[in-house]
Amino acid sequence: MKSKPLAVFDVDGTIYRWSLFHELIERLGREGLIAPVHFDLFQEILEAKLDWQNRILSYAEYNRVSVSALLSGYLADISYEHIHALGKEILRETGDRVYVFTRELIFVLHKAGYHTLAISGSPQDLVRQFTEKLGFDGALGTEIEVKDGQLTGKCSEEVFADKAGALKKYVAQLEEPHEVRVALGDTANDLSMLRLADYPIAFNPDQKLKEEARRENIPVVFERKDSITPLIALGGGLRDLRGPPMFSETTLSTILPSDIARELRKRLQALHLNIS
Repeated sequence: MKSKPLAVFDVDGTIYRWSLFHELIERLGREGLIAPVHFDLFQEILEAKLDWQNRILSYAEYNRVSVSALLSGYLADISYEHIHALGKEILRETGDRVYVFTRELIFVLHKAGYHTLAISGSPQDLVRQFTEKLGFDGALGTEIEVKDGQLTGKCSEEVFADKAGALKKYVAQLEEPHEVRVALGDTANDLSMLRLADYPIAFNPDQKLKEEARRENIPVVFERKDSITPLIALGGGLRDLRGPPMFSETTLSTILPSDIARELRKRLQALHLNIS
C-alpha cells in the first residue's frame, strides 16, 4: 500500500507568533486564577520575561523559568472550565497572529492532500483549540492531569521531551501508512522530529537549532516583516574551513517538494511578499 504524505509542525514560534504556553501561564497569574501559594512563581516568570525583553536573559533561560514553574505545580487547583475558557479568550484575541509562511504552507499542504499534525509543548487543550482553526488533522501537546474538574498541577513531559517519539507513535496509530514528508520547527527541541522528515525546515531558528541545521544541512527559512528568505548550507570551497558551513540564499523549490513549492510561491507573491 502506498504511503500518504504527512507534514508536522511545531506551534509556538513556528506557526503562532509568540507562545501559547507563555501566554496562558502569564494570563492565569494576571487574572488571579493561580493559588496564592504560587504567586512567587508568577512573579519569577514576570521578572524573567522582563530580563529577556531587556536582553539580560536568553529566551532559553526565560523559557526554563516558565517550564520549571509549570512542573512545580503552577496549575494546581485551577478548574478545567476556567483554563479552557481562558484558552478560548487567548485565541479569540491573538489566534490570528501567525507567520505568513507557515500559514500559507499549511493551506497548500492541505490542498495537496497531506495529513497535518501539530506537536507542541504547550497544553494539549490549547494546542487543539488553536490547530482546529487551521484545519489540522491531529495535535499533540502536554497532557495536564484533571481530577473532578480541577487541575492537579501534574503534567506529562512525554511530548515535549521526545517529539520524534511522539511523532512515530502517532504515525503508527494511523489506519493507513504515512510518510513524514515535511517538518518545521524553531528550536533545538524540534530537531529530533525534523530528522525524520524528507523535507525538514528550521523556521526562524534559535541559535542552537541554527548551528545544528548548518551541520546537518537542514534548510532554514527566516520571515521578517514583508520578506521570506530560504537558506541552505554552502558546501565545497565556499565554506569557512575553521567552522561549520555558511548559509546561502536559495529557492523554495530546493527545500520543498516541487508541487508544494510552486503553489506556495504563488500564494506568497499574491500577498506581495518578497520571496526567493
